[in-house]
Amino acid sequence: MINRKSQLKFITKRWDEIDFHLHSFCETKDQEELHKARVTMKKMFAFFKLVAPKLKRKEVGPIRKLFKHAGEIRDLHIRMKRLQDSISSSKKYYDDLHEELISLTEQFCIKIDKWLKEAKKCVDNISKDFENVKNDDVKEFYNKRLKRIATAFYDTDNEIEWHACRKRIKVLLYNYDKLPGPVNRKLKLNTNYLDELQDKIGKWHDSEINADAIAALDLDIKKDLIKFKKQTLVLSKAVKLMATDFNNKVLMQP
Repeated sequence: MINRKSQLKFITKRWDEIDFHLHSFCETKDQEELHKARVTMKKMFAFFKLVAPKLKRKEVGPIRKLFKHAGEIRDLHIRMKRLQDSISSSKKYYDDLHEELISLTEQFCIKIDKWLKEAKKCVDNISKDFENVKNDDVKEFYNKRLKRIATAFYDTDNEIEWHACRKRIKVLLYNYDKLPGPVNRKLKLNTNYLDELQDKIGKWHDSEINADAIAALDLDIKKDLIKFKKQTLVLSKAVKLMATDFNNKVLMQP
């Protein structure tokens, strides 16, 4: 059983981490602090799915707003970092992105205390309704999501489902170390396999986004576009190979 006391302890610790990392980001403009805050928010969302399954999307609205605005800054930074070696011919393009990054960051940090206050109130409202979660409910949570992932990977050519599968896998991994011993022993998940699979999907997805971003630019960078498309194809094949026979690979072998 995951008791209410342990749930409150986990959420309190995660919230303190989010508050610390976001204030650190606004003080230092260190992108790693923003990344840590967003990862912690993802862990919080994953935990809510496990312990508060009836929670509606609108009930976590203020937290999602914080996550969304932090993500806009993070995504812009990553786009600049990943494409800078490919598009050296367009200094103006990078100057424009840099100005946009500065503007987004300034707006974010001006509003950060207000957004954190709203999000904290949301977290407190959700936490007060926590109840003990039975082992059978935890097992059902995992089995249901594993079944959905396995169904999506039954046809490994169905790339449309891959990103959604990665999100489901990360929810399972984020929560796994908090499972009661009896549940953990019963599930016997191969977490190394799941982590490697979600990592490969993530790299494939990033490469595909890079290719699309380059194709959308009005620049003479055909060589770079071809490079990213080839890279995406290689990564796609790696995901298909690893996702094949998912049901057997996801369980620890005796």
